[in-house]
Amino acid sequence: MRTVDDAIRAVGADAGLDISPGTLRATTEQRMLREGLPPAIVAARLGQQAPDRESSPPASGGGIRPSRTICFSRWRF
Repeated sequence: MRTVDDAIRAVGADAGLDISPGTLRATTEQRMLREGLPPAIVAARLGQQAPDRESSPPASGGGIRPSRTICFSRWRF
């Protein structure tokens, strides 16, 4: 049985990237914050009750940056 984690890792491997659901979630959180969305809205969109500041690097720098962009329909990672 394949899991969502397996599927995301397989797509990443096909693209030459080492990604996971956590990587995609952290990247999405960083980008929404960098685009100016309020932390409470970002938290709600990610299914959190409050912003998770400890799990994600600061939006102003750091974090994982893929060597190339992967496009999944309207989502960009």
